[in-house]
Amino acid sequence: MITNGGKELISKYLLGQAPQYATHLSIGSGAIPLDLNDTPPSDSIIQAKTVMDFEMARVPITSKGFVDEGGITKLSLSAELPKENRYDITEVGLWSAGRNNLAKNSDSRMIFNFSEAWEKHDTSISTIPFKDNIGSTGDIDISDTIFSVSSSNIVLRNSSRAARKEGPRYLNRKIFVRGDTSTIEGSAGSWQATSSSTHIHLNGINFFIGNNAPSDKLKLGFSLINKTALGVEGVPDQVKILIEFYRNEVTTTTGFAKAEIDVDGNTFDGNSYYVAEIPIEELITSDDFASSEIRIARIFASIIKDGSPSSDYYIALDGFRLDNINTENPLYKMTGYSIVKIDGNPIVKFQNTNNYIEFRLSLGLT
Repeated sequence: MITNGGKELISKYLLGQAPQYATHLSIGSGAIPLDLNDTPPSDSIIQAKTVMDFEMARVPITSKGFVDEGGITKLSLSAELPKENRYDITEVGLWSAGRNNLAKNSDSRMIFNFSEAWEKHDTSISTIPFKDNIGSTGDIDISDTIFSVSSSNIVLRNSSRAARKEGPRYLNRKIFVRGDTSTIEGSAGSWQATSSSTHIHLNGINFFIGNNAPSDKLKLGFSLINKTALGVEGVPDQVKILIEFYRNEVTTTTGFAKAEIDVDGNTFDGNSYYVAEIPIEELITSDDFASSEIRIARIFASIIKDGSPSSDYYIALDGFRLDNINTENPLYKMTGYSIVKIDGNPIVKFQNTNNYIEFRLSLGLT
């Protein structure tokens, strides 16, 4: 569907006031994939969109043409997806450019894809192990509380899990954090992980957001993973994720920023994938916080069931990105947007395969 921004830009293009209306296609994981019988969001909601729910990749359009679909002539735009990566696609966007050239040092970008060299920190520091085998019956039955696993692992692709729209969607392997690794205490705005909590830790990060507007959004895409394939425990009461940013490992009382993500467990009933949005202005920061000085990230996760952190669930961390929604550029728009609507599941682009994506627009041409 053409967005409101797309209508504006196509009008400018036809008048010779814009050089392009469509140069790139993007794929995302944030939207809920639809069944053929599902009711999609209203046209007004789709048309008002300016960014994707969770953009995974953007690629240049390599082919343009016309196709006939059910007696309707449509404009067809195609692009080749990166060969080496796996993507579970639930949304597609059409863009007038690969990036916003007016944003300079504040453009939208992926900050973490969780393929980086994250470590497990508790009483000691260790690498996060990669696990080929996490279960034999569809259940996750290993003792590791934090591990990395292939997104294509057969346990994660169980049909019952698919029915819950459960599992990682971005790239080839993901970090899993069990729900009882941390205990997060305190009221909103002052969360603290207890000294016995385990977390994942990354050094040498670039978290510069100093040129962004306060309402630009940080987004964490993740999936709630049940230990059992059948999900016999149902949904938890609450999911809490605490993301902390520091200058160094020595001082954690100054120069920090924190993001608190608190999701009611009922949110995951029927859809286990979630994108948390945190406007920059809602970060909890020290008075001397400067994003240019941040070098360390820590993430704690606690999944509450019956009042306590539970070992019956995991968080699969997909990605953490920044969406610049405020740097206005009259020549840069998401001109089209569509949600996957086939069988209620994402479209899977498998690792190390050649795939093209196509976006079709109906312009009333005859």
